[in-house]
Amino acid sequence: MKKYRIFLIIAGIIFFITTLTIYLNRVVFPVQIKKLVTAQAETFLKRKVEIGDLRFSWMRGFLVNKIKVYQKDSDQVLLQAENLNFGLIIIPGFKQQNITIPFIHVESPSIQVIHTGENTWNFSDILTSLTAPPKTDDKPSPFTVVVAGIDISNGKARLADTATARHWTALLADL
Repeated sequence: MKKYRIFLIIAGIIFFITTLTIYLNRVVFPVQIKKLVTAQAETFLKRKVEIGDLRFSWMRGFLVNKIKVYQKDSDQVLLQAENLNFGLIIIPGFKQQNITIPFIHVESPSIQVIHTGENTWNFSDILTSLTAPPKTDDKPSPFTVVVAGIDISNGKARLADTATARHWTALLADL
């Protein structure tokens, strides 16, 4: 009788986890989380962002397919990746939340880097907003983020210089 109860408890837990995963992957991630992540990324990067598919796997973590970040005020792609998956561990605290990303795997990323002027690149505005000094009334972030490792496979980079008289382009593959 005791073995039967343990079996029912384990079966119930497996059923609950399976049902939760199916619900997350069919309702929450493709609709609500994808919309939220896209809006936040567009606000932060000040560029159009597209995400093809967003899912969760208990074994592989969060899976994102076909990510595209466009050039500012253009329909040309700045950065894209076929697949991205990452793990996420959140350790709650009273004043500081610790977020650990144990792994990030990026498959087939490509980036287009264009030198547009003296000390100006097609992504300079992103760097400027990241390195801007904090406002005096800003509170410190309640989050600490740590990334343990990044794995990139089959990467490509297209470098172009349009700022000088001698325009040139180079393609770096298998990064």
